[in-house]
Amino acid sequence: MTRIVFLGSPAEALPALHAAHRTFEVALVVTRPDRPRGRSRRIGPGPVRQAADTLGLPVAQPDDADDLYRCLREAEPFDAGLVVAFGMILRPDVLRLAPHGFLNLHFSILPRWRGAAPVVHALLAGDRRTGVSLMSIDEGLDTGPVGAVASVAVAPDDDAGTLTARLAQLGGRLVGEVVPAVLRGEVVFVRQPEAGATLAPKVAAADARLDLTQDADLLVRRVRAFAPRPGAFVVVAGKRLKVLRASARPGSTEPGILDLADDGVPVLGTGRGLLHLERIQPEGKRPMSGAAWARGVRDLPARVDASGETPGIR
Repeated sequence: MTRIVFLGSPAEALPALHAAHRTFEVALVVTRPDRPRGRSRRIGPGPVRQAADTLGLPVAQPDDADDLYRCLREAEPFDAGLVVAFGMILRPDVLRLAPHGFLNLHFSILPRWRGAAPVVHALLAGDRRTGVSLMSIDEGLDTGPVGAVASVAVAPDDDAGTLTARLAQLGGRLVGEVVPAVLRGEVVFVRQPEAGATLAPKVAAADARLDLTQDADLLVRRVRAFAPRPGAFVVVAGKRLKVLRASARPGSTEPGILDLADDGVPVLGTGRGLLHLERIQPEGKRPMSGAAWARGVRDLPARVDASGETPGIR
């Protein structure tokens, strides 16, 4: 039976891991070290580690590139590697360990959105379609030849969480249907064109702050792109107010003015149009509807000034 090693960390890697487990002998699952998780910030295993333990698969959690190489050498012999959102660049000496190379399941239609955050950038750009690509890893950043692509439409209400989950399921099917043919030598990999290549660099929580001088339509994209984590936000009375779901509505008021619509939903003035805050998460609290939050807020309308402070809200 074909032996592979699987490298992945977050929940979106799980459908591919289960597909690989059904299809191959998984010699080793490699995932990132345990880290603080949840509201308690207790050290705990990630989704791939938990799934591998449940499936009874051997696990390695290397700290760095040298440790990764050692772990994979100890797992030899294996025929190929499968990488899904692992979060570590594979060095050339690692790539040489697998006779059939290392395959990467990337969550975009390459060469569009090469990099760590393809789903976020697809939503920020307003892409109407995206997908998953099965590529052979080379020494570049998601530049290897592509063996298979599957695409989906981006729904108007998709956020990064829902879209990533759909792409993960699509990728799992691709692993089960295409990777066996790849390892039999039946799939032709095609070099990526440089025309149309775009980059999707990693985003930080600070990148999710909403610039209310932008149009409401663009701000809705940002809300969708950063939901559910880290969450687009504004700063109200010195505390972050995450905006988890929002809509753009007609209307005109000064950018940064926070008020209530007729239906009790809080709205923000933007560069053009109004941003209705349909679901939010105040700092230190659980997500709630915007209307529920607004019932506890006094002194509206108020201003979110350039520093993000909202005077008058307690």
